[in-house]
Amino acid sequence: MEPTFIVIIAAVFLADFAFFGALFFLGAWSRANRPESVDNGKIGEVTGKPNCVSSFSTDRKYQIDPIAYQSDEREVWGELIEAVESIPKTRIVTNEPPYLYAETFSKVFGFVDDLEIMQNEEKKIFHVRSASRVGYSDMGANRKRVEELRKKF
Repeated sequence: MEPTFIVIIAAVFLADFAFFGALFFLGAWSRANRPESVDNGKIGEVTGKPNCVSSFSTDRKYQIDPIAYQSDEREVWGELIEAVESIPKTRIVTNEPPYLYAETFSKVFGFVDDLEIMQNEEKKIFHVRSASRVGYSDMGANRKRVEELRKKF
């Protein structure tokens, strides 16, 4: 084998190692960095990046409709919990009605997305926010998650 070929193979290996190592590092970092907004029992602001949706946002890029319900007030919270728990790789962290906070983990690198839900009993809706902790774009994953939750609910 020629030395240049070995150098090219080594460079490709090191580049792949650095790329995937960075992804694993970002996944671990996202698990360790829960946003402060989830500790106050209120839905946080949009991130300003296209990896977030919120029913409180007035900006079309981030806006998503709240989830309406017709169920009895005593039953609706249990139905919400079942719907959230049915989302793959999701764990409920805070369940203090009228506020719910859950974390959703990506399949491969373990990136964490935050899912926040706030009930408005008067209007019979759940306000919702879903946002990625790291990265810029989520390729629509947070919007899809909320729409999946809407269908299950």
